[in-house]
Amino acid sequence: MKYNIFNPIHKVLRAMLYDTSLTIQQTNFVDTEEVDATILKIEQTLSFLQLHVFHKSEFIHPLIKKYQSDIIKFFSNQYADCEFVTNKVKLAIHAFDNVITASEKMQKGRKILLAFEALVSFKLNLFAKEENVLNIFLWNNYKDEELIQIEQNIIASLPIDVLKVESKWMIKALNNKEIESWLKGVQRSASESVFKTLLSLAEKELPHQRFEKLLRSLTVPELV
Repeated sequence: MKYNIFNPIHKVLRAMLYDTSLTIQQTNFVDTEEVDATILKIEQTLSFLQLHVFHKSEFIHPLIKKYQSDIIKFFSNQYADCEFVTNKVKLAIHAFDNVITASEKMQKGRKILLAFEALVSFKLNLFAKEENVLNIFLWNNYKDEELIQIEQNIIASLPIDVLKVESKWMIKALNNKEIESWLKGVQRSASESVFKTLLSLAEKELPHQRFEKLLRSLTVPELV
Protein backbone atom coordinates (compact mmCIF):
# COMPACT_ATOMS: atom_id res chain seq x y z
CA MET A 1 0.00 0.00 0.00
CA LYS A 2 1.38 3.39 -1.04
CA TYR A 3 2.20 6.00 1.59
CA ASN A 4 -0.61 8.50 2.21
CA ILE A 5 1.19 11.71 3.12
CA PHE A 6 -2.12 13.40 4.01
CA ASN A 7 -3.37 10.76 6.43
CA PRO A 8 -1.64 11.83 9.69
CA ILE A 9 -2.24 15.56 9.40
CA HIS A 10 -5.78 15.13 8.13
CA LYS A 11 -6.58 12.92 11.11
CA VAL A 12 -5.11 15.58 13.40
CA LEU A 13 -7.13 18.36 11.79
CA ARG A 14 -10.34 16.33 11.79
CA ALA A 15 -9.89 15.67 15.52
CA MET A 16 -9.30 19.38 16.14
CA LEU A 17 -12.40 20.29 14.15
CA TYR A 18 -14.57 17.73 15.96
CA ASP A 19 -13.25 18.79 19.36
CA THR A 20 -13.73 22.50 18.67
CA SER A 21 -17.22 21.94 17.30
CA LEU A 22 -18.16 20.01 20.45
CA THR A 23 -16.74 22.79 22.63
CA ILE A 24 -18.87 25.38 20.82
CA GLN A 25 -21.96 23.21 21.29
CA GLN A 26 -21.30 22.96 25.01
CA THR A 27 -20.55 26.66 25.52
CA ASN A 28 -22.90 28.81 27.55
CA PHE A 29 -22.57 32.02 25.55
CA VAL A 30 -23.85 34.09 28.48
CA ASP A 31 -20.80 33.04 30.50
CA THR A 32 -17.91 35.37 29.56
CA GLU A 33 -15.22 32.99 30.82
CA GLU A 34 -16.57 30.09 28.76
CA VAL A 35 -16.92 32.28 25.67
CA ASP A 36 -13.34 33.55 25.92
CA ALA A 37 -11.99 29.99 26.19
CA THR A 38 -14.11 28.82 23.26
CA ILE A 39 -13.10 31.68 21.00
CA LEU A 40 -9.44 31.04 21.83
CA LYS A 41 -9.87 27.38 20.85
CA ILE A 42 -11.58 28.37 17.59
CA GLU A 43 -8.76 30.77 16.74
CA GLN A 44 -6.12 28.12 17.48
CA THR A 45 -7.91 25.61 15.25
CA LEU A 46 -8.20 28.14 12.43
CA SER A 47 -4.49 28.86 12.79
CA PHE A 48 -3.60 25.17 12.37
CA LEU A 49 -5.89 24.89 9.33
CA GLN A 50 -4.20 27.88 7.73
CA LEU A 51 -0.76 26.45 8.44
CA HIS A 52 -1.77 23.21 6.74
CA VAL A 53 -2.81 25.12 3.60
CA PHE A 54 0.55 26.89 3.61
CA HIS A 55 2.46 23.60 3.89
CA LYS A 56 0.54 22.08 1.00
CA SER A 57 1.25 25.11 -1.16
CA GLU A 58 4.95 25.17 -0.26
CA PHE A 59 5.86 21.48 -0.10
CA ILE A 60 3.28 19.36 -1.93
CA HIS A 61 1.72 21.36 -4.74
CA PRO A 62 5.05 21.99 -6.51
CA LEU A 63 5.46 18.20 -6.79
CA ILE A 64 2.19 17.95 -8.68
CA LYS A 65 2.20 21.22 -10.62
CA LYS A 66 4.95 20.04 -12.98
CA TYR A 67 2.70 17.16 -14.04
CA GLN A 68 -0.84 18.51 -13.61
CA SER A 69 -1.08 22.28 -13.29
CA ASP A 70 -4.86 22.21 -13.86
CA ILE A 71 -5.33 20.12 -10.74
CA ILE A 72 -3.45 22.68 -8.67
CA LYS A 73 -5.59 25.47 -10.13
CA PHE A 74 -8.69 23.53 -9.07
CA PHE A 75 -7.46 23.15 -5.51
CA SER A 76 -6.32 26.78 -5.36
CA ASN A 77 -9.92 27.73 -6.12
CA GLN A 78 -11.07 25.32 -3.41
CA TYR A 79 -8.77 27.02 -0.90
CA ALA A 80 -10.17 30.41 -1.90
CA ASP A 81 -13.69 29.11 -1.26
CA CYS A 82 -12.50 27.73 2.07
CA GLU A 83 -11.11 31.13 3.02
CA PHE A 84 -14.56 32.59 2.35
CA VAL A 85 -16.17 30.04 4.68
CA THR A 86 -13.46 30.65 7.30
CA ASN A 87 -14.08 34.39 7.18
CA LYS A 88 -17.74 33.76 8.02
CA VAL A 89 -16.58 32.16 11.27
CA LYS A 90 -14.37 35.17 12.02
CA LEU A 91 -17.23 37.57 11.24
CA ALA A 92 -19.56 35.63 13.53
CA ILE A 93 -17.00 35.92 16.34
CA HIS A 94 -16.55 39.64 15.68
CA ALA A 95 -20.33 40.18 15.75
CA PHE A 96 -20.44 38.61 19.21
CA ASP A 97 -18.21 41.38 20.58
CA ASN A 98 -20.97 43.96 20.16
CA VAL A 99 -23.82 42.17 21.97
CA ILE A 100 -24.99 42.99 25.48
CA THR A 101 -28.12 41.11 26.48
CA ALA A 102 -28.24 37.40 27.30
CA SER A 103 -30.73 36.80 24.49
CA GLU A 104 -28.47 38.46 21.94
CA LYS A 105 -25.46 36.49 23.18
CA MET A 106 -27.30 33.20 22.77
CA GLN A 107 -28.40 34.15 19.25
CA LYS A 108 -24.93 35.25 18.20
CA GLY A 109 -23.42 32.15 19.81
CA ARG A 110 -25.73 30.03 17.69
CA LYS A 111 -24.43 31.83 14.59
CA ILE A 112 -20.84 31.03 15.60
CA LEU A 113 -21.79 27.37 15.89
CA LEU A 114 -23.52 27.28 12.51
CA ALA A 115 -20.63 29.09 10.80
CA PHE A 116 -18.10 26.70 12.30
CA GLU A 117 -20.16 23.64 11.37
CA ALA A 118 -20.24 24.90 7.78
CA LEU A 119 -16.45 25.12 7.90
CA VAL A 120 -16.19 21.58 9.31
CA SER A 121 -18.35 20.26 6.47
CA PHE A 122 -16.30 22.09 3.84
CA LYS A 123 -12.98 20.97 5.28
CA LEU A 124 -13.97 17.31 5.57
CA ASN A 125 -15.01 17.27 1.91
CA LEU A 126 -11.82 19.06 0.90
CA PHE A 127 -9.64 16.58 2.82
CA ALA A 128 -11.37 13.71 1.02
CA LYS A 129 -10.81 15.35 -2.38
CA GLU A 130 -7.12 15.85 -1.62
CA GLU A 131 -6.65 12.23 -0.59
CA ASN A 132 -8.63 10.87 -3.55
CA VAL A 133 -7.14 13.14 -6.22
CA LEU A 134 -3.73 14.47 -5.20
CA ASN A 135 -2.51 11.12 -3.88
CA ILE A 136 -2.97 9.52 -7.31
CA PHE A 137 -0.51 11.94 -8.88
CA LEU A 138 1.93 11.62 -6.00
CA TRP A 139 1.82 7.81 -6.09
CA ASN A 140 2.29 7.72 -9.85
CA ASN A 141 5.36 9.94 -9.80
CA TYR A 142 7.09 9.57 -6.43
CA LYS A 143 8.35 6.74 -4.28
CA ASP A 144 7.21 6.31 -0.70
CA GLU A 145 10.67 7.25 0.54
CA GLU A 146 10.42 10.59 -1.28
CA LEU A 147 6.98 11.33 0.18
CA ILE A 148 8.14 10.44 3.68
CA GLN A 149 11.09 12.80 3.24
CA ILE A 150 8.73 15.60 2.21
CA GLU A 151 6.68 14.93 5.33
CA GLN A 152 9.82 15.07 7.47
CA ASN A 153 10.77 18.38 5.83
CA ILE A 154 7.38 19.81 6.78
CA ILE A 155 7.78 18.63 10.37
CA ALA A 156 11.29 20.08 10.53
CA SER A 157 9.90 23.47 9.49
CA LEU A 158 7.49 23.65 12.44
CA PRO A 159 8.25 25.94 15.40
CA ILE A 160 8.75 23.93 18.58
CA ASP A 161 5.53 25.20 20.23
CA VAL A 162 3.48 24.18 17.19
CA LEU A 163 5.23 20.81 17.05
CA LYS A 164 4.33 20.12 20.69
CA VAL A 165 0.65 20.81 20.08
CA GLU A 166 0.63 18.80 16.86
CA SER A 167 2.34 15.85 18.58
CA LYS A 168 -0.35 15.82 21.26
CA TRP A 169 -3.08 15.73 18.64
CA MET A 170 -1.25 13.06 16.65
CA ILE A 171 -1.49 10.78 19.67
CA LYS A 172 -5.14 11.67 20.25
CA ALA A 173 -6.14 11.27 16.59
CA LEU A 174 -4.18 8.28 15.24
CA ASN A 175 -4.79 4.60 15.82
CA ASN A 176 -2.21 2.50 17.67
CA LYS A 177 -0.60 1.11 14.53
CA GLU A 178 -0.11 4.62 13.16
CA ILE A 179 1.29 5.90 16.46
CA GLU A 180 3.64 2.90 16.58
CA SER A 181 4.94 3.65 13.08
CA TRP A 182 5.37 7.34 13.92
CA LEU A 183 7.23 6.68 17.18
CA LYS A 184 9.49 4.08 15.58
CA GLY A 185 10.46 6.71 13.02
CA VAL A 186 11.22 9.14 15.84
CA GLN A 187 13.18 6.46 17.66
CA ARG A 188 15.36 5.93 14.59
CA SER A 189 15.91 9.57 13.68
CA ALA A 190 15.69 11.66 16.85
CA SER A 191 17.41 11.73 20.21
CA GLU A 192 16.41 9.39 23.03
CA SER A 193 15.12 12.35 25.05
CA VAL A 194 12.73 13.36 22.25
CA PHE A 195 11.49 9.78 21.96
CA LYS A 196 10.91 9.51 25.71
CA THR A 197 9.12 12.86 25.77
CA LEU A 198 6.69 11.66 23.13
CA LEU A 199 6.28 8.34 24.90
CA SER A 200 5.41 10.20 28.11
CA LEU A 201 2.91 12.27 26.15
CA ALA A 202 1.36 9.08 24.79
CA GLU A 203 1.05 7.72 28.32
CA LYS A 204 -0.77 10.88 29.36
CA GLU A 205 -3.14 11.07 26.39
CA LEU A 206 -3.99 7.41 25.73
CA PRO A 207 -6.23 5.14 27.81
CA HIS A 208 -4.16 2.72 29.90
CA GLN A 209 -5.01 -0.33 27.79
CA ARG A 210 -4.04 1.36 24.54
CA PHE A 211 -0.80 2.65 26.00
CA GLU A 212 0.16 -0.81 27.26
CA LYS A 213 -0.44 -2.25 23.78
CA LEU A 214 1.68 0.53 22.31
CA LEU A 215 4.55 -0.22 24.71
CA ARG A 216 4.49 -3.89 23.74
CA SER A 217 4.51 -3.06 20.03
CA LEU A 218 7.50 -0.77 20.55
CA THR A 219 9.26 -3.41 22.68
CA VAL A 220 9.84 -0.74 25.33
CA PRO A 221 10.11 -2.59 28.67
CA GLU A 222 9.35 0.43 30.83
CA LEU A 223 8.98 4.19 30.72
CA VAL A 224 12.01 5.68 32.42
